[in-house]
Amino acid sequence: MNTADILIDIHPDFSDDRRTTLENDLRSLEGVVTAHFDTKHPKSHGLFVEYNPTMVNADTILNTARTADDHATMSGL
Repeated sequence: MNTADILIDIHPDFSDDRRTTLENDLRSLEGVVTAHFDTKHPKSHGLFVEYNPTMVNADTILNTARTADDHATMSGL
């Protein structure tokens, strides 16, 4: 399986519950392998997502993140 990854910037003031919910929402997308914030930096606003690009695309992932944070942006691809 070929995978790709993206980094999405989320508002740094997100609560732990909102972070967990967003991670779970992204993981539920078919083709997403993993979605997680940097555990070494608890208040990190970088959300790392690894996915199978033949099953889901970066726009779908970003749009899903924007359901939680209207201002979410893709920082890296």
